[in-house]
Amino acid sequence: MKRIVVLGLMGQYPLGGMAWQVLHHLLGLRRLGYECYYVENSGAPPYSPRCESIVESASENIRKAAVQELIEHADVILNQCGTTLPDPDQRRKGCLVYIDTDPGFEQIHLAQGNRATRAHLGSHDVHFTYGWNVGETSSRIPSGGISWRKTHPPVVADLWDAPPGRVDGPWRTIATHRNKGKDLVIDAETYLWSKHPNFDQVADLPART
Repeated sequence: MKRIVVLGLMGQYPLGGMAWQVLHHLLGLRRLGYECYYVENSGAPPYSPRCESIVESASENIRKAAVQELIEHADVILNQCGTTLPDPDQRRKGCLVYIDTDPGFEQIHLAQGNRATRAHLGSHDVHFTYGWNVGETSSRIPSGGISWRKTHPPVVADLWDAPPGRVDGPWRTIATHRNKGKDLVIDAETYLWSKHPNFDQVADLPART
């Protein structure tokens, strides 16, 4: 059985959206017949929902690790968002795959000549992106010299089975309403990293139905 290691940020940011992103990859690949494992070794201090802040200890988020053995024997290593880069001394045979889950951010950094981004992406063997227009003539997002392969976020449909909600129940979603600090500028036009301008346009919709 082929072994796949998925890298992500589910421990550093133990929130709904991050968990769903990782779990859909893990469960989907397992149902396809692969032996799958999750590894997180970003080196960054984790976020604690209980404290509502970044904390020094990861003890609340993780309990154990067997990173080296998993990386050494993996056939494929899927690096979600490029969050974790395995130690080259640990990697023996696995194809290192970059999955670009936030199209535009890294591509703009490449176009702006960011050497750290170039080196980080260049350390991967294959690159995938959710942005199907990246590098196309119809898009303002350049390829940055990377041969991006197009893919979709995996969805395990039965994970979303749920009983009907109450007619007067709250409107909920797995997302962050407002984010700061990662806005992009393309041709002197600013593109917000935050979802709130679009959410705000439909926030009153449930009250009208």
